[in-house]
Amino acid sequence: MNDAATSNNPYLAIGVRPFINCCSVRTMHGGSLMLPQVRAAVAEAARHFVNLDELMEKAGARIAELTGSEGALVTCGSAAAVALGTMASSPATTRSRCCACPTPPAWPTAS
Repeated sequence: MNDAATSNNPYLAIGVRPFINCCSVRTMHGGSLMLPQVRAAVAEAARHFVNLDELMEKAGARIAELTGSEGALVTCGSAAAVALGTMASSPATTRSRCCACPTPPAWPTAS
């Protein structure tokens, strides 16, 4: 029997090799390891359904409060944060323009 079949590691179970991260905290390397308190909060949160728009708004408000900033937005990684930050800082940014990102001509469009 191979190690992947007997391992509790979900990455090994699907054939993804874990590695020792000697680079730093990077999204492409899986971000960071979670503290036990974070794992416990995630486990509890996974037991409930919530409106994700409301969650994003409240989480951003709480992060802004904790950091003393004007606002905050949780993103799925650093590349998304850079893209959204760039769009938000554009002088021509309006709510309608943020929600209507251009579609490159080579991509199929819904009809």
